Amino acid sequence: MGFHDLKHRRIFNSPVEVVRIGLPDYFQIIKHPMDLGTMKSKMRKGLYSSTSDFSADVQFTFDNALLYNPKGHEAYKMEKQLFVEEEEEENEEEKVVVEVLED
Repeated sequence: MGFHDLKHRRIFNSPVEVVRIGLPDYFQIIKHPMDLGTMKSKMRKGLYSSTSDFSADVQFTFDNALLYNPKGHEAYKMEKQLFVEEEEEENEEEKVVVEVLED
């Protein structure tokens, strides 16, 4: 279950439709709404002045899913799975670096 799976992208690809879904408290809980579609638009417009700005928006996107949604919710579960996969990838990358340095 990777992020490139269409089901995963769909959830994070556009702003949360607060009115349509009926989430009256969303903006009381989520202070910095962000999604991948908005990020793509910001990139095309040259609105990111640094990679750290971009990284912060990525973090907001996924942190918001964890903050707003209960543990059993689809978005929460997907974000948790993506976090685990990202950690595994980082661990593999670290192993490769260590192996190269030890040679």
